[in-house]
Amino acid sequence: MKITGVELRRIAMPLVAPFRTSFGTETARDVLLVRVVTPDAEGWGECVAMSEPLYSPSTWTAPPR
Repeated sequence: MKITGVELRRIAMPLVAPFRTSFGTETARDVLLVRVVTPDAEGWGECVAMSEPLYSPSTWTAPPR
């Protein structure tokens, strides 16, 4: 399989209701989308981690462990 293209999209998705923790209030969620293209197919993926390490050690800005 030969990858002919990779596209990253960072979007801000507004939340239906504010998300409140002791760290503050979030009204939108940063979402990282990835699109991979081959001659035969196209696939999409997403990162579900929050952009800041608020209550989970898994964030898309954190270096791998």
